[in-house]
Amino acid sequence: MDADIYGHREGIRLDERQLSLALGVSRTPIREAMMLLGREGFLRTVPRRGIFIVRKTKKEIVERLRGPGLQRSEPPGAPAGESVAVSVTSSPVSASA
Repeated sequence: MDADIYGHREGIRLDERQLSLALGVSRTPIREAMMLLGREGFLRTVPRRGIFIVRKTKKEIVERLRGPGLQRSEPPGAPAGESVAVSVTSSPVSASA
């Protein structure tokens, strides 16, 4: 599965069945994640075509992470009140497969 969304000229269509097999999970959490990413603006749904990754600039990603929509979550087993924070650096955005 190729994860470099900037290495493709055309939009990358996501296939929930393929993601389910690649990640070893059922399709339900894949659908839930896709809905959340769609609400956050990282995916877009095109009727009768599928769900596509929305390319964002580094600036847009940083603004989104710093904005009011960023949700903090507690890792499993962590003491109450201990949350996970996202680290933002000046290094280029890259994907690892």
